[in-house]
Amino acid sequence: YGGTLFAAAVEETDTQYLYKLLTIALDGSEMNEVTTYYTLEKGQQKASPYSDGRQLLMHRNKVIFPMEIMGQENLADATYYGLGILDLNTMEMTFVDEEAISKENPESRNISVHGDYVYFCRTEGKKTVLYRYHMTEGTKESYKLLVGFSGTYLVLDDDTVIYTKKSGNVLCVHHRATGENEEK
Repeated sequence: YGGTLFAAAVEETDTQYLYKLLTIALDGSEMNEVTTYYTLEKGQQKASPYSDGRQLLMHRNKVIFPMEIMGQENLADATYYGLGILDLNTMEMTFVDEEAISKENPESRNISVHGDYVYFCRTEGKKTVLYRYHMTEGTKESYKLLVGFSGTYLVLDDDTVIYTKKSGNVLCVHHRATGENEEK
């Protein structure tokens, strides 16, 4: 991003896990810490690095971090999720949800950006729901898409989202301003 290679990592101390953003020289000769964007006290949880090695998403001098922290005792029902946005100008971290990292936060997947918005999918019951979050205003809204949204989508502009339905791989176009969906 901007000619610099960025990476997210977790450093372990005796008492904490420190989530860090690093810069790395393109030739690999030097690595520097930009900031520690989240700290987790050791205890019943273990830290995992940023989203299983997926690409770090950066846009308009902001870094988007989907986070996952797992409990050590019962991994099946003790996963904590969060979606944070780090502003590289101010080094302030903003979280999309009321609780930064929580068992109540659904996992954020299929994340993309366009304009002032971060778009992401969450599973709610048996449905996949597409959300958008305004990076400066802090508002979050869901899209009312046709039943069967598969989580695969492309944001064309602030009004138009192209997506597929699970059944039959039907291509659809959603217009946010009118709420209209077209099957193509």
